[in-house]
Amino acid sequence: YLFICGQCALFLVVSFTPLYLKKLNLDIPDFIYIIFILFCMAHFFLGEIMGFFAIVKWWDSALHTFSGMLITLLSFSLINLLNNANGGFKLNIGFACLFAFSITIAVGVLWEVIEFLADSWFDLNMQRAYESTVEGERGLALVGREALLDTMKDLILDGIGAIIVCTACSIFVIKSGK
Repeated sequence: YLFICGQCALFLVVSFTPLYLKKLNLDIPDFIYIIFILFCMAHFFLGEIMGFFAIVKWWDSALHTFSGMLITLLSFSLINLLNNANGGFKLNIGFACLFAFSITIAVGVLWEVIEFLADSWFDLNMQRAYESTVEGERGLALVGREALLDTMKDLILDGIGAIIVCTACSIFVIKSGK
């Protein structure tokens, strides 16, 4: 119950992030805020509290792909802000895609470090180093390549999400001329 209370508190803190970003006058479209809140609900409420990470096999993979897409969209919003700033500079679409992709991968790596630290400090199984995904059960420890599988899959899915958004944004920019 303590873990669930912590997750609820973290969800509240994270869900107010869009309000803080609006105060910074970042040009982030409203639909991204809505997607962000839905993502937080899918992760914290459905994934952690309702146990979807253990019940629905593909839940973690879907959220990693989706988070890669969301972070890339936010990166493009930041690029748009830089391009439209007074005395700003104009980034070409290739560099913008490279920047957005790199930010997404960096955030994915940071998340995997957080999972590693949570597993180490709180004896969790966020990186799926043990066979079982059921809370309170360990199962056998995975070794070698099997132990790395969850982390690498998560990073690859983050990258796939980023590639999808980079491709869509490139097509939009090229067709619209913006």
